[in-house]
Amino acid sequence: MSYIGNTPTSIAFLTDTFSGTGSQVGYTMTVAPANTSSIIVAVTGVLQDPSTYSVSGTTLTFSAAPPSGTSNISVRYLGIPASGVTTTAYRTVTNFTAQAGQTLFSVTSYPVGYIDGYRNGVRLVNNGTDFVATTGTTVVLNNACTVGDSVVTESFLVSSVLNAIPATGGAVNTTYLDSGNQNGTGSMALPSGTTAQRPSATTAGQIRYNTTTGLVEVYQNSAWGAVIVPYSAEYLIVAGGGGGGSGSGAGGGGAGGVLYGTTNLTPGVNYSFVVGSAGGAATSGTNTTALSLTAIGGGTAGTAGGSGGGANYPGGVGTSTGGVGTSGQGFRGGTGYNNGAGGAGGGGGGGATAAGGDAVNNTGGRPGGAGYTTTITGSSVTLAGGGGGATYGGATAAGGAGSTGYGGGGQATGAGVGGVVYLSIKTTLYTGVTTGSPTVTTSGSNTILRFTSSGTYTA
Repeated sequence: MSYIGNTPTSIAFLTDTFSGTGSQVGYTMTVAPANTSSIIVAVTGVLQDPSTYSVSGTTLTFSAAPPSGTSNISVRYLGIPASGVTTTAYRTVTNFTAQAGQTLFSVTSYPVGYIDGYRNGVRLVNNGTDFVATTGTTVVLNNACTVGDSVVTESFLVSSVLNAIPATGGAVNTTYLDSGNQNGTGSMALPSGTTAQRPSATTAGQIRYNTTTGLVEVYQNSAWGAVIVPYSAEYLIVAGGGGGGSGSGAGGGGAGGVLYGTTNLTPGVNYSFVVGSAGGAATSGTNTTALSLTAIGGGTAGTAGGSGGGANYPGGVGTSTGGVGTSGQGFRGGTGYNNGAGGAGGGGGGGATAAGGDAVNNTGGRPGGAGYTTTITGSSVTLAGGGGGATYGGATAAGGAGSTGYGGGGQATGAGVGGVVYLSIKTTLYTGVTTGSPTVTTSGSNTILRFTSSGTYTA
């Protein structure tokens, strides 16, 4: 046969056939249709009205047993519904009894081009020859009916299921398990709940977020265990403060070095802390080590350190240089001065945030540099200030802010203050496993450890 345009292509509808027995009313179909309008049933070549049968799952049940015959029952599926997808009727049949001269019939909404018509059992041609159906709600016959004519319309729903999930293990890849977008840059939320809400039915490999511990946990080896995910902690590490210089006109001691920041702690790992001690008169403070970091001890008069010590007054006329501080940890100590006429004094010790004061003509001893202010404890604390230098034969200047706090530099001829390590951890993650007897306090949602001597914490 010749065609104008491309040769039509077609795909056969899935069809089941059964042999009637004259008494059997129930038959098992290959698939489960959505409803009775999703199949076309014929018995011995005669189309059956959907009211004469019912479907439940894959079972087709006739209201009256079909007659005996070989393959005399035909069930044609009008599309197969996707598993787990709510479907709408694929086929709608409407019956009319015509009035004399009637040509217009109002029907349920239909997609144009997807409706058939029958008059007294004879199929009509839907191309304008026998009827016109272009409105989606009406059918107009070309030839008027006589009274009592049977007119039947049969419309079909056009539908599709996109991205249906195949019922096959591994059919869905991780690209689609993403709440952000399909290129995998978002995230997937895990089931979450408290420790008490853990599921009673457990299987190895189950995973959830525990809101009590704040950790992701997995069920394995017959127990729930936390997934090892490092957690953040805030730290403040301060070295021991240096002692002031000795003798009249001595410089102030430099503050211990200060390191502040955040780090990740790995659960199960033991972290050790060595806290630096204070320097006595004319002695530098010692280093504090923690979390693979080292804060440098404060310098004594004229020597380098976390913060440098202030210079003693020089024996002769002129100036003397204070000790340098460590970059990122503290500042230099102030210069000493001697004008040869009684205007002599030592420089102030360097502080964590400012240099020690410089002695100049007739000023005498100078104050220490300012220290570091922190709220890691939950309240404002200032520490690691520089010690004050002394006037030759006279009084000692004031220490910088925080000079009496941890890591503070000593006043001229005095001792410094020992160092400290603070560690602030989210309370839900705090293990409580420590050595060295740190002071433990809480502030808001955090637990704060304060080590003033050596000790450990196991994350």
